[in-house]
Amino acid sequence: MSEVLLDVKDSVARITLNRPERGNGVTYALAARLHDVVAEVAACRDVRVVVLTGAGRQFCVGGDLAGDAFAAARHDVPVEDDVRAQLERGRLTEAIRALPQVSIAAINGGCAGAGLALALACDLRVAAEHAMLRTAYLDAGVSGDYGITWLLPALLGEARARELLLLSEKLDAKAALRYGLLHRIVPGPALDIAVDALAERCAAHAPLAVAAIKQNLADALGVPLGEHLAAEARRQVATARSADAAEAAAAFLARRPPDFHGR
Repeated sequence: MSEVLLDVKDSVARITLNRPERGNGVTYALAARLHDVVAEVAACRDVRVVVLTGAGRQFCVGGDLAGDAFAAARHDVPVEDDVRAQLERGRLTEAIRALPQVSIAAINGGCAGAGLALALACDLRVAAEHAMLRTAYLDAGVSGDYGITWLLPALLGEARARELLLLSEKLDAKAALRYGLLHRIVPGPALDIAVDALAERCAAHAPLAVAAIKQNLADALGVPLGEHLAAEARRQVATARSADAAEAAAAFLARRPPDFHGR
């Protein structure tokens, strides 16, 4: 079976990391397949929400220590070739963050290392109460990949990022919620129900506006305010002139749910 599963129902795409016997540990093959699946759903106009989760009892325990992702120093491969390959794999995180749809990480168990990076790349993170989160890179004697050292400071600030990366302590779901790593925690048996309800809520939003908001937020991390205001203004005008905006106004006046079509 594929190491990454894709199930599209209504307007929600559920992507499942499918190596439960290895805690859904990341290998080169899994990362490549996941990148392809993310690209596929990004181009699908019928998909409005993307849910990322893991098969079995874990979300993703990180790089597979027994597999290729954490192979010992490969002296048979030139360093620069190895760096380029690592960078290419890291583009997966960029692809998840660039999804025009709302992305939700449904964290059903252990979430560490590369798995934590993939979860942080999503817009929203909902975890089961028994979930455990950890950066874990120092425990493997490595410095981090999949953008973890960019994501943590961007989301939590430098002080928290240093703490999580340099101490590598396990966080239970309640602690992760306090830190800001998670948005919601729910009892384990209710995780799928809670995520489905959140996905349904997000899927009801105007897709053009969702994509524009995500672009604005991405710009805000690296664009000076003046440039940001100009891009924000262009997107505001574009969405205000869309059929979806007209539908939102009509639905509000008629006191009915809007029916958006991404136009």
